[in-house]
Amino acid sequence: MGQFIALRPPNNFMQLDVEGLGFNFCSTVWHQFLEDQRTRRRPSTPLMPGRRSAVSVRWSSAARDNEGVGEREFIVSHEGAEIRGVAWLPDEAPCEGLVLFGHGFTTHKRCAFHVPIAKRLARVHRICAAAIDAPCHGDRADPASTPEKVAENYLAYWRANGGIAIAQELNATAEGLGALPEIGPVPLGYWGLSLGTQYGLEFLATSQVVRGAVLGLFGLAGPRIAHSAARVHCPVFFVRQLNDEIHAAESSRLLFDRLGSTNKTLRSSAGRHEAVPTPVIESALSFLARTLRAAP
Repeated sequence: MGQFIALRPPNNFMQLDVEGLGFNFCSTVWHQFLEDQRTRRRPSTPLMPGRRSAVSVRWSSAARDNEGVGEREFIVSHEGAEIRGVAWLPDEAPCEGLVLFGHGFTTHKRCAFHVPIAKRLARVHRICAAAIDAPCHGDRADPASTPEKVAENYLAYWRANGGIAIAQELNATAEGLGALPEIGPVPLGYWGLSLGTQYGLEFLATSQVVRGAVLGLFGLAGPRIAHSAARVHCPVFFVRQLNDEIHAAESSRLLFDRLGSTNKTLRSSAGRHEAVPTPVIESALSFLARTLRAAP
């Protein structure tokens, strides 16, 4: 498994280069996005603790063998909308857990970074993995959208919603997948770095069933992030890059310190945002597998 390749903004541009898939866009949008989080407060509409709506998940494709792992697409029906997702399942053994993945800025549910990790969870640890697109990303973006437009649309979404909707969607996805016989009511985990941490924090803050999470490559970017982080109480493995050009190492440390969990591990490595060493990824995988198998 190679290094994590993600967003990086040299001088006036941001480069996305994920295993050969690359494009540039002006970094102004990214810095506007971060500044917006620092200055804006949480939306006034809270996530109602006891609120539940009809949720259903159905498979939309047959299982395809992909390097010894069953890859299968699904559709989540929630709040009158349908959200497409993809799952990776063990081929010959029942699932022993489920991990939801959050992806990076302007990528999607099949981003080249987390697919190998999802497959490894399924093949080696017999843990199912699943991902949906964040709002304004992947299948939820206009096919003609440029990276700049995806970024601008997501920024508008975040200003208006602050992650409440995606938290509800992730909860619905976990609930629906857990009701399928191929997965069942197994222990739940979360893996989300960079943007996956940003919107994953609200999901973790509102979930009562997540047993462990891998977070990081994000900083304490404002009161909204701080509020969500303080309400995260599951065990956390936090990834920090000391030379991160997008989220300063000091800001990432502040976010780690802000997490409400009393069981949290910080792994810091030299290098830029995208250069997470393979041993750190392996340690994060082991952490999730161990945490999901531990007695509740």
